[in-house]
Amino acid sequence: MAKWDLSKLPDERKPLPDEWFRERAQMQERIEELAAKLAWAVGELEEMLMLQNSEAVYGILRVYTKALVAELKGKK
Repeated sequence: MAKWDLSKLPDERKPLPDEWFRERAQMQERIEELAAKLAWAVGELEEMLMLQNSEAVYGILRVYTKALVAELKGKK
């Protein structure tokens, strides 16, 4: 098998550095993490909408909303 001398290739044809692939993998992990968090938030908001139809909605909804906002901001 012949060895290729990549240094002779023009810049636009050279292979991408490993760092480029690492950055893309990190971005993909972050996207998946944020998508999961968004899906969770949507589920929580749907539940809050169902609570609006209940009798004791104001107190429960207020506490629930504060907890949701704290969770989305990363606070516990």
